[in-house]
Amino acid sequence: MLTGEGFANKHKLSDYIIGNKADYFNARKMVNSADSASCQPIADIAVLFEEMLIEAKR
Repeated sequence: MLTGEGFANKHKLSDYIIGNKADYFNARKMVNSADSASCQPIADIAVLFEEMLIEAKR
């Protein structure tokens, strides 16, 4: 995931998630682009999880 090697789209995880940028939808497609229907629900869960982690840190 750090180099993009082995993934069909050749993207690295940092292309989608870095700093304040978090594109969970397309990051999910990096792992399993054939199952695009599951990308949005999983991205929504990732956003909620990130919000919980940020809140817990306060």
